[in-house]
Amino acid sequence: MKRILRAMCFAVVGGLAGCTPEDPNSLAPDEVFVKYFGGEGIDKGADFVVNLQGSEVENYAIFGSSDSYLLTEQTGNTEWVVLFADKGGNLLPNGIRRFPTADFLPLLPYFSSTGKVTCSPVRIKKTANGGYLLIGWITYGSIYENESTNSFQQSAMLIVRLDANGNYDRVSDVRVFGSSYKTVEIGSSGLFDTLSLSQKGADIVEIADGYFAVGSTENVELRNAQVQDLSDFFLVKLDTDFNTAWTKSEGTAADDVGVAVVSIQNGSQVVIAGQTRGNNRSMLNAAIATIPLQGSTSPVNIEFTQSGTSDANEQVVRMLKLSDADIFLVGNRLSLTMQNLTPFLMRITSGEIQLSSQIDVPVGVQVADFYRTLGGRFVYAATTAETDEGGANGSQLLLMRTDDFGGETSNFGEAGYLGHRYGGSGNDQANAIVQLPDGKFVMLTTIEIDNNPQTVIGLIKTNKNGVLGK
Repeated sequence: MKRILRAMCFAVVGGLAGCTPEDPNSLAPDEVFVKYFGGEGIDKGADFVVNLQGSEVENYAIFGSSDSYLLTEQTGNTEWVVLFADKGGNLLPNGIRRFPTADFLPLLPYFSSTGKVTCSPVRIKKTANGGYLLIGWITYGSIYENESTNSFQQSAMLIVRLDANGNYDRVSDVRVFGSSYKTVEIGSSGLFDTLSLSQKGADIVEIADGYFAVGSTENVELRNAQVQDLSDFFLVKLDTDFNTAWTKSEGTAADDVGVAVVSIQNGSQVVIAGQTRGNNRSMLNAAIATIPLQGSTSPVNIEFTQSGTSDANEQVVRMLKLSDADIFLVGNRLSLTMQNLTPFLMRITSGEIQLSSQIDVPVGVQVADFYRTLGGRFVYAATTAETDEGGANGSQLLLMRTDDFGGETSNFGEAGYLGHRYGGSGNDQANAIVQLPDGKFVMLTTIEIDNNPQTVIGLIKTNKNGVLGK
C-alpha cells in the first residue's frame, strides 16, 4: 500500500504553506504533492473548488472548519475557513478567509446564546459570476432568559455567499434558517415542554432566478398519528439578491433527510436527493424528487421516488448530473445487523431509479464524494474501515474507481479495493475529489496526526493513474 510520506511539520503548518513530503522520486512540485494546513487543534476538510485558467489550474478554494488559532485567530469555537492555495497546493499570501461565529448567531426571542459555537461545513459551489456559495450549519447552546441552567442545543442552516476574492457582507450575504422553538404537551399529562427545532444545510445550487438549498429540519408536522416524524427535507429558495423567496419542510410520515441537489431544465427545476423511512419505517431508503421553481410560491405537493432496499440503511452522500435525464447518486449502506458498511452507486433516469449497485470492496469502506472521469468512469474519495489491515494503521484514504455500473475497472491500484490506499498511523478521512483537465486527481482529506486528537486539512494530488510519484 502506498503511504503518504509525512514530514508532519506540525509547527510549520502554522506558517500555512503546507508541508511537502521528502520523496526523491516525486515529480515537479505542482505535478504531484501532499500538502497540510492547520495548527494545534481540530482542522477538517469538507469540500473544494478547482479554479482554472483554460486547462491550467489557477488555484484551489478549500472549504473546512477549524478551532486552531493559526487558522481562525481564536480557540473557543469551531469556525468555517476557506483557504486559497496555488496550483502546487501552497497557501497563497493572504489566502485565509475567516468566518467569525458572531457574524452568524441568530437573534433568539426570549433566549440568549451560551457556550461553545460550532460551525459545520458541507459544500462549496462556484457561482456564474466567479464567486462562491457555502452551506452547512451552526450549532450553539441557548438558554431561556430567566434560567441559569438547562441549555438547549440547537442547529441552524447556514448559507454564505462570497465574491470572487472570498469576501462577504455579513448583512447581505449571510442567511441563517433556524432558531425555532415549540411548546408541546408531554403526553396527556397537562405538562408542557419547550423543544428546540434544528435545521441543517447540506447542498446548494445556482438556479435561473436565484439559488436553491436543501437540508433537514426538525420542525415537522405529524403526518401519521401512529408514527413520530422526527425530520423532514428542508427546502429554501433565495432570489438573485439573496433574499428568501420561500422555505418549505417536506417529506413522508417518517424520518426524511435532505442531502443533495442539482439544477435541471436551465435552472427552472431541481432534483433533490436524500434518504427516508417512508417505505420501510425501520430502515432508511434513498429518495429523490423533482421540484419546479417558477415564481415565489413553494410547490404544494412534492412526490418522492424511493429505493426498495429493506435490509440496509442507505445514506446518500453526493449527487452528480450527467444530463437532465441522467443523474447518479453515491452513498453507503449499513446492513440490518449494523455490521456491514458498503458503498453503493445509483442511476436516476428521467426521475426513476434504474440502477442500484453495491460496490464490491472490503466491508467498512465508505465514500464521501465521486466524480466523472475523462474516460467516462467514476472515481471516489473514500475511506477504509478503522480496522484496515488489522487495525495497525487506522482508517486509510482510498482513491477508488469503477465503471458506470459500480463494477471493477482494470489497472488501477489494488484489485480488492478497486484503487489506491494512502495513509499513516492515524485515522484519516477522505472528503472530496476532482479530476483535472490533464487527467490527474486531487483529493481533499482530513489527516489525523499520528493517533493524537489533532487533525489537519490535507490536499493530495496524484498522477492520472492515482500514484503519488513517477
